[in-house]
Amino acid sequence: MAQQGSSRAELLAAELESARLRVGELETRLAHQQLLQRELEANHRFRQAVIDQAVEGVCICHDVPTYPFVQFTVWNRRMTEITGYGVEEINCLGWYQTLYPDQETRERARERMERMRNGADLQSERWEIRRADGARRAIAISTSVLTATDGSVHVLGLMKDLTEEEELERELLKQNGGDSSGLPLDRKKEFGAIANTLGANPAEALIRGTGDWVLRFLCLTLAITPLREWTGWSALARLRR
Repeated sequence: MAQQGSSRAELLAAELESARLRVGELETRLAHQQLLQRELEANHRFRQAVIDQAVEGVCICHDVPTYPFVQFTVWNRRMTEITGYGVEEINCLGWYQTLYPDQETRERARERMERMRNGADLQSERWEIRRADGARRAIAISTSVLTATDGSVHVLGLMKDLTEEEELERELLKQNGGDSSGLPLDRKKEFGAIANTLGANPAEALIRGTGDWVLRFLCLTLAITPLREWTGWSALARLRR
């Protein structure tokens, strides 16, 4: 009897020790999961802070089958400053329906978004929107199409408010009698796009114009050597470099 009692006590002790080990393993696993959760939350707060403090408007949206047909999941502080709407308001009222001032612009924006989804991203394209207070703003929009791990398609948008810059340029042009020669080269190009002087394809006009200037500078560089030999002015070699 004493021997049987001793065996049962040893068996019970072994079971208790096994249970204690299992509880310890569960506690360790739980502590590890909690640590990972805290790290994920910290990373999320950091990414959110970066987005919120960005100088440009940052947003991410995807299509939905019901009104307003576009839903935003990211909408930083600058987006609210540019549009006058918070993310809840824009998701309720609709991007196209509130920000584009007329039906023609809304249809043109929808058509452009459809081409974007087929691979033609917007690259600093100028659009006019109507803020929540009714004021019209000029913005440059750039987009990229993103595919999530579940296969869903989202659109990353970057928005820059051009209104104040354009007002300053118009004032400068007014002071110069409409002459844009006083503007920097990159602003001349933007002015040309604003004034519709770049033709039906502004992007191609800008590329060709930039390429023309590259060829001009290349020809000037290649002309340095014969000019130096003809004039005997060795200082020209420094200009070539």
